[in-house]
Amino acid sequence: MPAIHSPAHTPSASRDEIARSPETSGNLAECYGVCTRTIRTWRKRSPDACQDRWARPHKLP
Repeated sequence: MPAIHSPAHTPSASRDEIARSPETSGNLAECYGVCTRTIRTWRKRSPDACQDRWARPHKLP
């Protein structure tokens, strides 16, 4: 697994599990050590959108 930056608490594999899991948000938040808002964020996205992406803009001024 590639290294993740220090503020990232959920690597892409965990995000994929969160997006597919039928567990409640509270249970997943406790399991992964993140807040329920983070769980809801990853659940709104499709499992395919859980991969790491570049943070920089696509078009530079």
